[in-house]
Amino acid sequence: MAIERLSPTCVRTLTRPGSYHDGGGLYLRVRGPDQRAWAYRFMLRGRARWMGLGAYPEDSLAEARGAAAAAQKLVRSGADPIRGPAGRGGAGRRPGGGTGHDLRSGGGTLHRRP
Repeated sequence: MAIERLSPTCVRTLTRPGSYHDGGGLYLRVRGPDQRAWAYRFMLRGRARWMGLGAYPEDSLAEARGAAAAAQKLVRSGADPIRGPAGRGGAGRRPGGGTGHDLRSGGGTLHRRP
């Protein structure tokens, strides 16, 4: 992460809604005085993607920078950081092989009582 535009004091005092760029794809998204979250924006296969990194103040600026740097390494290797190091499956998958989207769209299997 090359540029570090935000400081811990700045992050603590931001309350105006908007996205604030720290550098290297890390953003602080402010929705209100008590609603702030970290996000990482990256390009993969020609498409812009956003990955949530956690809420502020539960996750500090330093923790968010570390998480963004780890995700950036995966992107540079060609893997999707949302899906995990293998690029498929991994962190975004639920036990049983499906994602929440699969079940909502009818692509997964729900076990129902007879």
